[in-house]
Amino acid sequence: MDGINSFYCEKYQEFSSRQIDLIQKNLIDRIHLYQYTQKKFFFEDNPTASENEFYEWWYHIICNNWQNDIWFMSEEKFQYHWPMISAHFDQYRTEGGK
Repeated sequence: MDGINSFYCEKYQEFSSRQIDLIQKNLIDRIHLYQYTQKKFFFEDNPTASENEFYEWWYHIICNNWQNDIWFMSEEKFQYHWPMISAHFDQYRTEGGK
């Protein structure tokens, strides 16, 4: 990322460990239960994507950790790979949360 932290990385560093634990618990820990819903939303967000692209995206979600990705991904990549997490951060930004 050329030494520039994304909005998500900057806000992540401001969150308390309790806030991060709640994000993990509520949005990620049970994600495998929502594969069908995730697939539906993936294609709504990426209407020209192929089935293979969905499975590559899903594999990334299942096999990687958003708390690692947030440090080096651009905002666009983070939004693509972690839409629920980025939506949470975007809501935080919209509401002017601290």
